[in-house]
Amino acid sequence: MILQTHPRVTEKELLVQCLRDSEEKFVSAASVSEDSATIRPAEGWSILEVVEHITLSDREMVRCYLETGSNGTGVTPDAEAIIQGFGSDTSSKYQAPPHVLPTGRYKSLAGALKAYRETRNELVDFVNTCAENFRGRLLKSPMTDMDGYQIFLFIAAHSDRHRLQIERIKREIG
Repeated sequence: MILQTHPRVTEKELLVQCLRDSEEKFVSAASVSEDSATIRPAEGWSILEVVEHITLSDREMVRCYLETGSNGTGVTPDAEAIIQGFGSDTSSKYQAPPHVLPTGRYKSLAGALKAYRETRNELVDFVNTCAENFRGRLLKSPMTDMDGYQIFLFIAAHSDRHRLQIERIKREIG
């Protein structure tokens, strides 16, 4: 998830591209049979549970953005590299907060992926229509402080991270 800047491309356009790219890769990886979606590997979640977690997490991160305070410190210089590393390196394990843990709310993979896409569409619509400067907000996070722009990069990186998890699950369950 390296974002190349182009003089005529806005940060919003880069965010939308990043969010859509991560969505397509995630959905492609998660598109398995309904039977396969519910198989749990020896350790961890099933594919269906991963899709539920990402859907909940996307919603939660937008809520976090809306509740952030004003950014008086400027851009956190290392945040984008940390976020990129988070999305591409699954060797470090993180414990998801209880409110974004899968609980079986989706009974089918098709229903879960539909909810994921609807949530991602709402998120992209929000990015496209929001009039404020995303850099003007700051989220204090245990991983790294993130401005609003970086929060949306984190959402895409989080999908990338769990896409890699799904690919591992598929290898493990055959």
